[in-house]
Amino acid sequence: MLIDAQYHSVDTMKDTDITALIKRRAIINIVIYVITIVLLVIYYFNTDKFARELIKKINNKVETSNDIHNKKQKQNKTKQNNSRINNKKKKNK
Repeated sequence: MLIDAQYHSVDTMKDTDITALIKRRAIINIVIYVITIVLLVIYYFNTDKFARELIKKINNKVETSNDIHNKKQKQNKTKQNNSRINNKKKKNK
């Protein structure tokens, strides 16, 4: 008797009501999952795009040691060429 009294409220509910509640809750959960996945995908692509642009900006602004070395070599070559030209001009005069 005691057990019947505890579950009396469940017995009064129809099985169709319970299944309808379960289906509704399942649909709500699926919708929430889909929305969450869509938002995560949007977030990922936005951060990926942002990161790529940031890396491009950094690469454009920052000179590597090779770039600095190459610039110095070019400057030295131009100085040497200019000095040769100046020496030839002086000799010809």
